[in-house]
Amino acid sequence: MLIACLGCLVSCSGSSDKGTKSAEKVLSAMLECPNEKLAPMNGQYFALNETIAPDPESVAAEQESEYLRWQAELGDCFNEKDLQHFIGYSNCRLYFHSIAESHSATISVSEVKPEEPDKEVQYFDVKLQVTDANGEAKECATRWKVEYNVDKAELLSNIELVDDGNIMDLVS
Repeated sequence: MLIACLGCLVSCSGSSDKGTKSAEKVLSAMLECPNEKLAPMNGQYFALNETIAPDPESVAAEQESEYLRWQAELGDCFNEKDLQHFIGYSNCRLYFHSIAESHSATISVSEVKPEEPDKEVQYFDVKLQVTDANGEAKECATRWKVEYNVDKAELLSNIELVDDGNIMDLVS
């Protein structure tokens, strides 16, 4: 009986460790900026006062290309449905990439501190080093909520930005 309990405890902690590794991998992809491989800023978005919208076919092709890039890099961290949701609806996926691009800044992860998981949720405190256009480096502390797949604890179902560490104050 004791051996069975220990085996379960070890296998459960292994799944948790795999989930934490997946979360760290996704957070790094979202936060290391610029990242031309995953998030090239290609001007597919247009200003509100612009009268000619981009060709819908080219926008669709870019969205498909973007999906394939993220799938190749992070597909093993999500099931297919959750990856599609992450890429299609996550408002934080390109948030830091957009800030880095628009302010000529670089962002790198300097420390990741995961808290103990609570059921299917785990919080991460991530320190960033933000180097502005003038070359001045500053630190920023962000906080993230990671939700794990109910059926497979090593897979992610969602990532939410809880606190952006006032990053806009550092690059402005």
